[in-house]
Amino acid sequence: MAISLLLLESDENARAAYTHALRDAGCTVSTATDSAHAYTAALAEVPDVIVVGFDPSIREDRFGLCKRLGADARTRHVPILLTSTAVNQNDLELATSTGVLALALESRDAAKLVSAVRGVVAARLKPPPLRASLEPPAKDDPARKNKPA
Repeated sequence: MAISLLLLESDENARAAYTHALRDAGCTVSTATDSAHAYTAALAEVPDVIVVGFDPSIREDRFGLCKRLGADARTRHVPILLTSTAVNQNDLELATSTGVLALALESRDAAKLVSAVRGVVAARLKPPPLRASLEPPAKDDPARKNKPA
């Protein structure tokens, strides 16, 4: 199953490198160059993962997008992966509060992004742990009728 992915990256060279690497890894990739286009595309496509390239100079714009995606019932279940070359503590706290699931610190390393996307998808698809009682059923439990002891 191919991972469908929306990539928001304003840097043309990074966008091209990421798109190439992600497609080589079997992902279906659509791209956006700004938050408005990314929001529209996310609602239309509802991808498996949204990757947002973070740039401190447009911090409010990017975090605003993450907040809108997390508030919309159509996209709130879609994990958001933020990529950045450097993030400070305030950015980390803001990212968490706006629904960002994971952060990939990179230096334009497409292979690291592919690995991070796979990790996010694997975590999302992992079944919840089984919760079973360790106590044996009571002797008068109807589920035990006609079953050997």
